[in-house]
Amino acid sequence: GMRIKLKIRTKLLLSILTVTAIVYASSLGYLSYKLQDISLKRSKELANAYSRENANLTKANLNVDMDMTRGLTHSFSGIKSIQKNQQKNDIFRALRGVAIENPGFLSVWVNFELSTLDSTYKKDYGRYRVTFWRENGELKQKEEVLNTDGDNTESAYYKMKVSKQETVLDPYLFTYLEGGKPVLETSVCVPLVENGKFLGVFGLDLSLERFQPIIESIHPFKNSYAYLKIGRA
Repeated sequence: GMRIKLKIRTKLLLSILTVTAIVYASSLGYLSYKLQDISLKRSKELANAYSRENANLTKANLNVDMDMTRGLTHSFSGIKSIQKNQQKNDIFRALRGVAIENPGFLSVWVNFELSTLDSTYKKDYGRYRVTFWRENGELKQKEEVLNTDGDNTESAYYKMKVSKQETVLDPYLFTYLEGGKPVLETSVCVPLVENGKFLGVFGLDLSLERFQPIIESIHPFKNSYAYLKIGRA
């Protein structure tokens, strides 16, 4: 009887140990998974906190530029009452002044609907653009008449014409002169609107290199990196 009882107890003990081992292994696996899940969650929270903090720095920087663009736009709120032969002089003088005083801007520009500057022009498309920009340290300027055959409905200009909203454009490549070097930039844009009618839009172009020091300083984790995405909220 003793041998039989011993075997039964041994088998029972082995069974208990086996079940215990399985439960213990499962518990360790679950605990490891939870710790990993918690660690990942905290990492994401930390990364988001870094992103928010530095995004606010970039936003504050852009707000200064937006305020300057607003001031420039508001200074032309009476453009339609200015004599036609004086309009261009005022436009060039204002843009040149901003460009000279702010060498950090890639360019300063304005687009006016042709009907804004010429009351005899009755079409709802066609625009006049003036741009001041820096190239190799030299301030340059040009004026253009565009879209006389109709608006480009895919363009940023047309979208602002329809929305009548202040805009920070997503980063894009732009060349100021044909054959020139493309520049990766963004623009802060403020439409000129009177009595609900879109008259034009003023803007500043900013190189993304300007934000590089902020981006390069963001390293919440080893081997991590940050990138910049700018857009209208």
